[in-house]
Amino acid sequence: MRTKVTLALVFLNVALFFFIFKFERQWAVDVTARNANSRVLGPEAADIRSLELTSTAPGGSFSLARRGEAWWLTKPLEWPANPHAVNSILHELQLLENVSSFVVKDLANNNMSLADYGLDHPKLTIAFASGDAAPTTLRIGDVTNIGNRLYILSPDGARIHVVARGLADSLSLGLDKLRADSVFTIQPFEARGLLVEARVLPAQSFSPAVPPATLPSADPKLRVTHEGNNRRETLFLGDPVPLAAAAAPASSGSAAVEYYAQLEGRPAVFTVAVPTALVEVLRNAQVSLRERRLLEFDPRNVTAVSLTAPNQPPLVLQRIDAGATAAEATWQIVRRGDAGSAPQPLAADRAAVQRLLEQLTLLSAKETDGFVRDAPTNADLENWGFNRPERELTLTLATPAAAAPGAAPSTALTTTTTTVQLGTDAQGALYARLDPLTNPKGYIYAVEFDYRRTALAAEPPARRDALEKLLAQLRAPRAKRFVQDTFTERVTVAGDDRPWSYRLDATVSLPGADQPKTRSLLFTERVGGAQLLAGSREFDAVFEIEQPLLDALWLFVYGPRDPGVPAEPKK
Repeated sequence: MRTKVTLALVFLNVALFFFIFKFERQWAVDVTARNANSRVLGPEAADIRSLELTSTAPGGSFSLARRGEAWWLTKPLEWPANPHAVNSILHELQLLENVSSFVVKDLANNNMSLADYGLDHPKLTIAFASGDAAPTTLRIGDVTNIGNRLYILSPDGARIHVVARGLADSLSLGLDKLRADSVFTIQPFEARGLLVEARVLPAQSFSPAVPPATLPSADPKLRVTHEGNNRRETLFLGDPVPLAAAAAPASSGSAAVEYYAQLEGRPAVFTVAVPTALVEVLRNAQVSLRERRLLEFDPRNVTAVSLTAPNQPPLVLQRIDAGATAAEATWQIVRRGDAGSAPQPLAADRAAVQRLLEQLTLLSAKETDGFVRDAPTNADLENWGFNRPERELTLTLATPAAAAPGAAPSTALTTTTTTVQLGTDAQGALYARLDPLTNPKGYIYAVEFDYRRTALAAEPPARRDALEKLLAQLRAPRAKRFVQDTFTERVTVAGDDRPWSYRLDATVSLPGADQPKTRSLLFTERVGGAQLLAGSREFDAVFEIEQPLLDALWLFVYGPRDPGVPAEPKK
């Protein structure tokens, strides 16, 4: 019994396999053949490279050509085509299917002709070519009486097809939809020269109501060249369009102005609305598009900072743990003493050094009139204080050496230096220039930078705070009370006639002065807990100083002698 069942199943499987192989395969072939037969066009529409439409409607004719990966309108004007509109036309041609069809030679049997279908003098005739093949022509006739369909004459003229009217709709978009709105075809991501977002420059009109008196290309008021990958496009902006003829009349406070324009190598004159802010940027491109930052460096790569100032010994900040992060780096101060003496290293305040480096990374030309001179003369350098700079800072940077292609990353370091000089003019304005030795005629920038604080970054925190307070008091010294009418070389302190104990010299740069001026103040020992006398030959006065100056002087006068907090007695 089981043997009979097994044999029956084997027989049924063989029959099913034969049925699938013999008949199902043929059905699939028949379906494919029917689908192929329903297509109006075949391989001739597979790779369309050019297309020309002839229309009886005014302004309805146009030509398209593919150049590289982009489509262009070639008639009635030379202009980039809207890729979406072109793709719609190509899609309709390649997938064009007939609902029904009949043979042209049978028309006479029914007393009919091509004229009855609008195909003797068609309203639309489209000719296209794929690759190097000869052009293929389709004639598009009338709309059918029933249904939203059209009559089309096959390329060989032997058959009339009834098709959906999507092709006619895509061909009747009009030039305003077929041409691209953007002026530039170079995309922002491929720009290698001037980068202008194409979408902010849409073409307004290709048939100005009032033509320009002079072609923009003949007398451009502004020329914008946009460079991309091995290509470039130049836009010529001419005169503004008269307000009465502008597509979008602009008031005096409008954000955009309409100009006559042309593209290099194309005769078409069109108008373009350009934002007034963009026009100002382009007119002042040398300033508005210029990088304002003076120094480009990574603070993590800085290994040393050298500071010099007039009448002061050089000071060097050295990083002593190159492997640490910028926030954890340890710095030391190296001061050069008298001739023949060894350098004196001191610990530097890490936070203060980091602030100095951050300020240098942000050092920028001023927003207004920041780019003073591109090629300064010797007189310029003298007028702006670079013959005797107020500060000169030299950064030493260590960066990984570039490895050869295919080689392992290099552990070697390349050391470079960058120098910035700061100078002032007679009015006290501050200027900067970079690498004066290698670029003596380099750019001069007007900057804002508290260069007087650069030396403070090398001081320990307590000493730096005291110096800042002392500098603040010296900028505008005040007397608590005057104790004598005139200055004398000796002064009465606590009932005794004594000489002055300390002298403080401060070099001050005054606006309008050719050279910095040195002011001196003389001080007595502290009289009691809150009294200290000062004298000035310049002001011919002896006076008692105020508490803030008294506190600031304490660290420098008495700090070295301060024994500190007394130790607790042993129990």
